[in-house]
Amino acid sequence: MTDPARRAVVRSAPVVPGADPPGAVPNPATMPPGTPQMPIAPSVARPAVVMEAGPEHAGESVRIESVTKTYPNGKAALVDVDLAIPEGDFIFLVGPSGAGKSTLIKLLVRDEKATEGTVEVAGFDLRNMKRKEVPLLRRRIGIVFQDFRLLPRKTVYENVAFALEVTGTPRADIDPAVERVLALVGLTAQAQQRPGELSGGEMQRTAIARAMVHDPRLIIADEPTGNLDPLISWEIIQLLLRINEMGTTVMMATHDAEVVTALRRRVVALEDGRIVRDEVGGYHRDY
Repeated sequence: MTDPARRAVVRSAPVVPGADPPGAVPNPATMPPGTPQMPIAPSVARPAVVMEAGPEHAGESVRIESVTKTYPNGKAALVDVDLAIPEGDFIFLVGPSGAGKSTLIKLLVRDEKATEGTVEVAGFDLRNMKRKEVPLLRRRIGIVFQDFRLLPRKTVYENVAFALEVTGTPRADIDPAVERVLALVGLTAQAQQRPGELSGGEMQRTAIARAMVHDPRLIIADEPTGNLDPLISWEIIQLLLRINEMGTTVMMATHDAEVVTALRRRVVALEDGRIVRDEVGGYHRDY
């Protein structure tokens, strides 16, 4: 029986007057001229993802407290970082090269361990996590990379299915899961094509389908539009917003100032390993 002191709470990011609410797909009238409106196939509806936690941190997808990461050569990549990301939030992670964005992402997926402080993701305490528990964490996180990282000899369907096969998922569960996410990203018709036969946007949508097939609580997109032209980039952004609208938390690291400024979502800015801004707004601070 659930302890009454424990409860699940979904918190929303602040809303800027006149802006689209967090999690909503932008109004086409407010988007840059020429932005394509990507038709996205309907998917199986699911409730917003809610993580049960203690009262103080209920409803948080990510919690980072007083985190410092210092490498053996003495370089401090992160310094005294505090960050809380509620379930269902959509945030942009911005900052110049070398600011600490990649290190922060590595901490969230447990590629690196914090030197000091607390890192919790999807209910896991990462600093005290055992090696054998890391795969369990990564099933709750979907990762999308700039360079797609698809297996060139496998079809779209096989690339997505492979993410489940390596975890020992039964075939009876794999097929419907793959079909669901391919419909979500609009690639049902391309299921039997290989990466070499796809456009850049189709390859990135395949990568997003692969990230979503585990039904993760958190999607981390690391420069997902970096190799795409501006119009295709907007298609990918609309897809990530659609995924967020379904209840999945999305963190997107990007240098694309136009996208960040147009969407007016929460922006976490890093400089020299420190968070210098955490607010709803554009890529640069509004004065």
